[in-house]
This record gives sequence, structure tokens and C-alpha cells, in this order.
Amino acid sequence: MAPRHRPPVTADSAAVQMAVEALNNLRNYRDRRDPRTPRSEYVRRFAESAAKAFGFRTELASQFVALLGPENAMRLFQASEMPQRCVSIRTNTLKTTAATLKRELARRRMHVRDASLVPAQGGVLLVSTEGNYSRRDSKRQKASPGSTVEYLSGKYMLQTPSSVLPTIALDPRPGETVLDMCSAPGGKAAHIAALMNNSGVLLANDINSRRLPALSANLHRLGVANCILLNSDAVRFADSSSFPNFPRPDKILLDAPCTGTGIIQRDPSAKNRTMREVKRAAFLQKRLLRTALELVKPGGTVVYSTCSLTLEENEAVVNSVMQSAKKGDSDKDSLSAEVKVLPLNFKLGHPGITWGPSGALHPSLRNCRRVYPYDGYEEGLDGFFVAKLQRVPTRKELKRRKDKKSNSVGRIPAASTMRVPTDEEIEAIRQTLEDFIDSTKFLSERKEQLVIIDNRVYCSQDQVRIFAEGHVRKHVEAIGIKIGRFTSTTKPKAPRFSFEITALELFAKYARTRVYLDLPGSKSFLYGNNVNDEHRVLMVTRSENGSAYLLENCENASVIVYAVTHDSLRNNITIERFFERPEKYVPIGFGFLKTQTKSFEDKQPHKVTIDTKISLRNIGDLGQYLRA
Repeated sequence: MAPRHRPPVTADSAAVQMAVEALNNLRNYRDRRDPRTPRSEYVRRFAESAAKAFGFRTELASQFVALLGPENAMRLFQASEMPQRCVSIRTNTLKTTAATLKRELARRRMHVRDASLVPAQGGVLLVSTEGNYSRRDSKRQKASPGSTVEYLSGKYMLQTPSSVLPTIALDPRPGETVLDMCSAPGGKAAHIAALMNNSGVLLANDINSRRLPALSANLHRLGVANCILLNSDAVRFADSSSFPNFPRPDKILLDAPCTGTGIIQRDPSAKNRTMREVKRAAFLQKRLLRTALELVKPGGTVVYSTCSLTLEENEAVVNSVMQSAKKGDSDKDSLSAEVKVLPLNFKLGHPGITWGPSGALHPSLRNCRRVYPYDGYEEGLDGFFVAKLQRVPTRKELKRRKDKKSNSVGRIPAASTMRVPTDEEIEAIRQTLEDFIDSTKFLSERKEQLVIIDNRVYCSQDQVRIFAEGHVRKHVEAIGIKIGRFTSTTKPKAPRFSFEITALELFAKYARTRVYLDLPGSKSFLYGNNVNDEHRVLMVTRSENGSAYLLENCENASVIVYAVTHDSLRNNITIERFFERPEKYVPIGFGFLKTQTKSFEDKQPHKVTIDTKISLRNIGDLGQYLRA
């Protein structure tokens, strides 16, 4: 889908003018050509001049010219220089809706609009990078989409429009088993969980252990509860000696590691990629895609995607894997089943390429989609490739599937770091949480869902926990929602438990005392500062839909703190009306309420102090990981 207007060249230099002149020579080749100079020489000159003008390695620029043609290659080079006009965010439908989120951000005077190019199920909104100011900031500093209460409470994820296309193509359904082979930093995994409505089982894996904290934090912040986090080389999943009881997922997402030549506008270093790097990436991508197709259930689907635009990393990878399907030979790199490329459920972009330097590729590759930055640079589109493949079941597999029960748990491995808490540990959890929540009620409802991995404590859904015990127990890094950890003590029978901010939303349902702050007070609290009498406490309650408490009854109380996100809740609002609008306030942390007055009046600011214990900011400061 081409843009209505060609993006202007941002650099007015002699090199750019030479590139434009070389392109004009190709456009008017019949009139300008030198009979002694072949057209291939004019193409070579254009590639070299464009590479010099836009800072590309010559061999990479030549690849794009050969792949796209001089005209589209020039559009790609120009689009790579365009400044960022907006920040794209994906609505987290586990916590809110796109319409509600638009209204909340608009109240912060942030210019928000729908993304028109990607399908609606992507939930992508565009926030202008110009003119975003906080309503209450007299200095009119720009408001950052990565520092709002809505962001910290998990109502949206910073995510580019192109990066939601693989999950839309995957089309995960509630109750299914889905594997995300290369998950970090978690944007696509969280989108899968949202499309599954937090049901079924989501296996999120990443080989890089240094990226796991960001992945885990994002999944917790976004409220993903059906996830099992793994840290392994995804190629090993098909190895029965390493994973003897690994399940066959219904669907697999492989957003493969690549050279990133589709995101040059955000990562200019990709302009210097060599063909050696491209071939190295393609070798790994073929191994991963073969593993995914061997692993998925017969009849299941695999979505393969990259943020690269080279032929070698995209159509050539899919074509190679399709050709490796076994036809009676014993090649160890061949597949055991036939594979076909399915049409995608969106039209953005261009059909896949069905030719290459070595000849024609499989004709079904036209069902793939290529998205280029110039298809929508005004909406921040990245270059992306998406293919949806189906493993065609054999007759033996169809018969075996009828005879065998699906998702059988099987024998639980004996050696594992995953276990249930002891009675002493349950008591330690109860005592620690007693001040903040009704821990007796919490444990009566959630005790059977608690799991300990090393010294970390998680609360998971029954289906997810049983699945993990039966299939991947020895390899689980995290499961469900992390609620805290045990620290070592001098007394072996007296474990010490400390809860963490990741469990805030879960604990909020059992809160003993709640404090509701206005936005200035919330901002101070989020950044770890104590709330003082310069801010306004809007309400203090002891029950989720009960009456307001006198402040003298809350002296030195342990509280869960909420931010009120709607200005109309500041004055003259009854408690009944307040609790009819739960979307207007969000839990943001834990603290200790210290009063200085002896009465509670809705229309008067309360001279109170709230000491901050822990706030959402502790898991929200992850901007360096959130650009995928």
C-alpha cells in the first residue's frame, strides 16, 4: 500500500542530488542512455550513489535495488531518513479498551488517534510526538507515553504497528496452547495472551537470560496470567533427550532473530549489515523454523516473521524449509511432514516474492506479506515480513490423534526446582501480607495456585500449573504472576517472605485499607516520594464498595494506594457513584498512611502523609526494552 505522497529527502547534499540524477537517468533511460553503456551499469551507479547519500553499505543498497527496483529502493532509502512523527502504543485489552484509553490519554492533553493501516484487533493507537503536555504542568513539559499512570498500570504497551501483524496472523484462540519461541521483550507474547483472554497456556521462551527480567516485568505489568516463562535454546525443544515430554502446541509464533534491515529508521546501524551477517542469520532462522514445524501439532500453524527486508532471511528461508519436507529420504535436516503457506488475514503490504537469484521460488510464497517503511511512514510503520505456514498431517498422525488424548500430563519428572510451598512458608506469607490485605481470604482462595521456583513465589492458574508440571517442569523460569520471594534467615524453620509490586493487582482485590490520590499525589508516589499535605487524598475506605473511613481510624495504617485518573472524581462525588466507575482509578503501590487531621470531609484537602513502600515505578522503568 503506497503512501499518497512521496516522503521528501531530508538531506540536501551533493550525494543526494547525484542519487536523484542517477534515478532520473533510469527513469528516462531511452532518452538519456549512452549506447555504449548497458542499463546494468546505470543501476550500479544509482546503487552506489544512493548508498553514499543515505549512509548504506554498498552491497546492502545494491541488494535492495535488485530486490525492489530503483524506484521503490529510492522510496525505501528516503523513508529510512524520515523523523519519527508519532509513538505507537498497543491497547492491552486485558485491562481496558481502545476507546477508554484514548479518552484517558486525551485528558492528559496527549494527541491520540487510531492507527488506520493495521487491523482493528491490533488495538494500535498513535500518540503524536509534538504538543503532548501535562494538564497540570505550568512549565508545559512534554508528557511521555512511557511515564503515565496508564502505562505503569499496564493499560498499554509501547509497540510499533508492524509488530502486531504476526500475532494477528497467528490468530490465537482462548483455550489453545501457544508457543512464542523468541519472546523478549514481551510485546507479542502479551498480545497473544490478550487475544486468548488469559485462558489456555502460553509458553514464552527466550534464549538470552539477560532479557528475561524485562520480559517477565512486562508480562506482569500487563497482567498476563496464563504464561509459562522458559529460558532455553528453542532448537532444543524438538530434541526428545533434552525435552522428553515437551507438548505439541496448537500454534507457534517464531519472530526470528534477524539483521533488522526493516527498522533502519530506528536503528541506523542496520545500514552497515553485510551479506555475511545476513547469511548467518538465515542459517539460524532455517533451524528455528524447521524446529517449529516439527514441534507444532499436525494441522497446526506456525507464523514466521522478521523485521528484515532481505530475500535471504524471508522467502528464501520459507522456500528452503518447504523443499526440505521428506519424500522418502533420510536427510536429518528434512521435515517429516508436508508444509503449505496459508493466506493471511490482513492486506497491508505487498505479496511475497516468488523469484530469486537462484531461480523461481515456490508460487505459494505470494501468500506471505511484505511491509515496507514507505507503506505508512506517517504512522511509524517498520519493514516487516510475515508468513503463515501449516503442517499438513499425515494419515498416521491423523489416526494417532484420534486414538491419543490431547495434552496428557504424563509422569512428572522427579528432579525439579518447581514445588509447592510448605506449611511454614504459607504461614510466613500470611503474616507478611496480613497488614495490607485479608491474607486469610487470599490463602483460602489462592493457596492451591501457589508455586515456588528456587526462592520465588508465583500464583498461577490451575490449568497452567498442571500443564507446567506435566510437560516442562524442570525448565520453568516463571509461571503466572510473581507475588514475592523468600529470603534466607538464621532459623531454618522461619522463612522470611517479602512481597513484590508485580502482585499489586492480585492483592488489590483483598485490600484492607485503600487510599485514593489525585494525579499530582499519584505522580509523587510513583516516583518513590512520600505524599504530603501539598497533595489531595480523595478518599479512604476499608472495603471495595463500602463507606469512607475517618482518618483517625486509619492512623499508621498499611494501605494500597490508588490513582484517580478522572478529574470529575475530585469534588462532590458520592462513594456509591465512585465505585460504579472502577475504570477511573488504578492501584499504583503500597504505603503507610499517617494522619494529621481527625476527620474526613470530601470537599477539603486532608493534611496527611503517606510513606511510600513500593510503587509501580519499580517495574515500569523499562523503556530501553520496549521498542519491539
